[in-house]
Amino acid sequence: MHQAARADKTIWIDWSAVAFLWFMLPGWAAAEIGEPTSSEGLIPSVCPLAFRSAMSLLGLSFFEAGPAVSPGAFCAAMSLAGPSSSEVATGTPTASAGGTEVRWAVGGCGGAYFLASPGPLVIDLYKRDLHQRQTVTELRAILAGPDRRVLQEVRIPDDGLRGPGPGPWQWARLFINVQHKGIYVLNITVSNDRYGEEIAWGFQTNCPKYVVETARGHRDAPHEEPLVLLCPDQPGQIVFQPRPGEFHLEATGLPKEVQTVEVRDAQDRLVAAVSVDASGRAQHRFAGDKHRPNTPWRILLPKQQGTLHVDGLTRWQPDDPAPHIACWTPEPRSWFSWLENRWLLTPYRRLVYGQPGHQGTLRFEIHNNAPRPRKIQLTLEVADLHGPESSPPAGADTPTARGPSPAAARPAARGPTAAPGSTDAGKTLTLRGTPAVGGAPTAGLVRLSRSSVELGSRQAEEVLLHYTIPSNGQVEYFLRVRPEDDPDFSTYSSIRLIAGQAPCQKPLQLPLLLKPYEHENE
Repeated sequence: MHQAARADKTIWIDWSAVAFLWFMLPGWAAAEIGEPTSSEGLIPSVCPLAFRSAMSLLGLSFFEAGPAVSPGAFCAAMSLAGPSSSEVATGTPTASAGGTEVRWAVGGCGGAYFLASPGPLVIDLYKRDLHQRQTVTELRAILAGPDRRVLQEVRIPDDGLRGPGPGPWQWARLFINVQHKGIYVLNITVSNDRYGEEIAWGFQTNCPKYVVETARGHRDAPHEEPLVLLCPDQPGQIVFQPRPGEFHLEATGLPKEVQTVEVRDAQDRLVAAVSVDASGRAQHRFAGDKHRPNTPWRILLPKQQGTLHVDGLTRWQPDDPAPHIACWTPEPRSWFSWLENRWLLTPYRRLVYGQPGHQGTLRFEIHNNAPRPRKIQLTLEVADLHGPESSPPAGADTPTARGPSPAAARPAARGPTAAPGSTDAGKTLTLRGTPAVGGAPTAGLVRLSRSSVELGSRQAEEVLLHYTIPSNGQVEYFLRVRPEDDPDFSTYSSIRLIAGQAPCQKPLQLPLLLKPYEHENE
């Protein structure tokens, strides 16, 4: 009888695990692959432990695809496919994109947005394990293009040490040859550490224009993204856009050597000198100003140690101009108009299968996130078939270790593969394109309903793109947007038209290969 009871209990647990997986896996998969129509760029962190526990209940094992990383313990279990990783080394970067030392580092996860022009894009990424909870952490970095196509991926493993105290800096390099100007996205997640409390990370880059976003996993609490500064040996600054309304600045955990925290505007004029008390706390309230001049502002720190909270930057009200995005940069010269142009063009990518000659219409949304009316110019460009965009820049140095590496070097990165159904096997569709003649809203098999859109502040309108499926193979176009009042900013969405049957209409092939930012039907 006891054995029967145990058997019933085992069956009940197994069916509970099945039910758990049935309801939870679609959510995990969505967090990993991202929907092209809604993904902002950074993948939210998910905890892999629940999946592992459920799999253990079912008595199932994982097949190996490298160390698991969040978001995506599930994807590791499902043989995650995608660009392979670059080499990883310990020590300080040599011949790096931005210098020869770690200049800034923070906790949390998140990533960055790069306004990259044609040429080599180099990102030297570094990570240090803090050994606070003896958690094994692996940092995963994904570099995606303006259309959220994954271009390269790198992983920095756990240092294999257990403290006490921080471990050595480990670093890795991401590099691509940018063929076409746009917003490139760096996504940072950490396994077994969805809040980024066990690591410090940062990067250096040759890209002159970029902003950092701090983002963590979900908490059942009001959304906050404090900036945890973890580079005490270096002075530094936080460059940010102050909100027009009144806001409060608070810094805690500052070292005793720091007596004052300065806040300066874009003209280097002193806005406030905030005193630090004996407990290492500094706070100041800034009056509202709807015409806030000389932005962005800078918070100057003699030592990058402590936790920083700023209303409108790390915690928000519903009426904030940029709610729920902690967007900043450690360099004044790297700031650009990302916040005003957020969601300027969506979706980022459309992939259409069909019978040759079939005609249809795609809808794109143009959004003005600026506090003023603007006119947005639209053009079409024809993509070329070319070699992998993620090949190393000419003359780029391969990372070399200083000191012993705790992990074997990873294979060299490779570029994105052609879409399913491509007749150009072995080639890749990359970010090289040529404008339509005269910038007209017509190019080959696609045609825009209009060439410009005038929008009020925080308003959006739809633009129609009419297409014809090619007679064979595939073609690709770029829909480029450029604000008339901000000619330095430009980005695009891609449209790929493929003659043939869509994968979703074919028998399901197992195992499923889940890829970041990509739907399984692609």
